[in-house]
Amino acid sequence: MKLLLINIFLLALTCSLGLLQPRTHLRRASKSGIYSSSKSGETVPTPPTATFLDISLGEGYKNINVKFMPVFEQSTIFSVSYEVPFGLNIDKPPKGFPCPIVTKDGSNGEKKGDILRATTCWSQGFQAAGPMSDIMQFAGNVKWRKSLFDCTGAPYQQIVDALISNIPERSKTVTLVFEREMSGSV
Repeated sequence: MKLLLINIFLLALTCSLGLLQPRTHLRRASKSGIYSSSKSGETVPTPPTATFLDISLGEGYKNINVKFMPVFEQSTIFSVSYEVPFGLNIDKPPKGFPCPIVTKDGSNGEKKGDILRATTCWSQGFQAAGPMSDIMQFAGNVKWRKSLFDCTGAPYQQIVDALISNIPERSKTVTLVFEREMSGSV
């Protein structure tokens, strides 16, 4: 027991000194496979243009600005909010494709064929910072916190878990980020 307490104290100390960075739900998006035709007729990779989107996490939270790299050559990235509980029709992505695909038009603007890029989600975490809060976390200071979950490349079950974590007991709204391929894309 004494050894366990020493390990817990050392873990809290390394976190508070910044030697160990906590994991977050917002993961860096993977590189996309965007291609275009060159003058010689060959297909060559083109660098994607990032889209910055101001996303609302809902009541009581500040908006966050997030950078998305497009999956499609020509697309638009947008966010929608739903009241909780909500309905969303998505399907597991095909092998090698990074995001779940919408299978039915939704009431807030998403359409069949759009891909789900991110969703707000809830997880248990700590509300304060600093050495004392790291120590206090072991005394029951664990609370529910809202964050943005990047669906790009995430396992399908983790995406489903993130979506169903939005329940009326925790929040009145959920924010979803979609990408829509524009006509004329390769």
